[in-house]
Amino acid sequence: MRQFALWAVILALPFALLATQLHWGEAIRPAAYDYPAASVAACAANTAPLPADPALPAFHVRTPSNYQPTRAHPLLVVFSPAGANSHLTERWVGLTHAATGRGIIVAYISSVRLSPTAIPRLAEQVKRIQQHWCVDPQRVTFTGHSDGGSVAQLLALLPYEQPLRPKAIVASGAGLRQADFAEFQCPTGIHVTLYHGRRDSLFPGYGSSAAEGWAQCMGCSSVRVTPNGCMTYNGCDGSLRYCEADAGHYRWLPDTTDLLRSALETSCETETKPLPLTTLPSQPPRNL
Repeated sequence: MRQFALWAVILALPFALLATQLHWGEAIRPAAYDYPAASVAACAANTAPLPADPALPAFHVRTPSNYQPTRAHPLLVVFSPAGANSHLTERWVGLTHAATGRGIIVAYISSVRLSPTAIPRLAEQVKRIQQHWCVDPQRVTFTGHSDGGSVAQLLALLPYEQPLRPKAIVASGAGLRQADFAEFQCPTGIHVTLYHGRRDSLFPGYGSSAAEGWAQCMGCSSVRVTPNGCMTYNGCDGSLRYCEADAGHYRWLPDTTDLLRSALETSCETETKPLPLTTLPSQPPRNL
């Protein structure tokens, strides 16, 4: 009985840690957006709810509180870590108020067990959201943590029928490695930012490895370390940045301002004083 109780405590620790990081109140309330006075209608007005499809992952969407359904909006799609539903993910990342106040539609999608059939189902749900709300297809960003960070990348990389091509990906603590890229089709003109914890014991070293995979498939030629400790790759077909944090696996790592800038502008820093790729500093992860 004592051994069972010990295992119960061990298994509950990640969820207890997650609970301490949840956002409440204003952070998860949609904000009003100051729409530009002059704007051409991009969509037909549609205020009807999007019906749930039981064959697809659950989701919910947050729009500006004064949402104008004929105006084109950037779309930020947040994929959940394993075991989390869309509402828990919303409370964890705390993006709703900040994003909607900048005119961004935020779609939160619940986790599904990853399998060859899961990615097309996730892709179909994203397509339904893009078609139902008034979305600017040139400003779609995928983000997520752990399995969610993997999904954010896989939707653009896997060679299935009609793959999705977001303009930007911001992945946190994902489970992709350089070796996985042998099976992928590299998208063109995409902006990728990867975050990973140096003390991530679930996916140790995966972040830097995935950055190398992206660098190769995007044809990057060099890398420089920026003052914030991130590594910005240069000469890429698109843009690529890798950032490590002194954290374990159970932390949402993207900087909110950075993430929303990606959703709005899908741009990264320009090239200055690059270093050869072979001089990329090695930062081995530490166990929790």
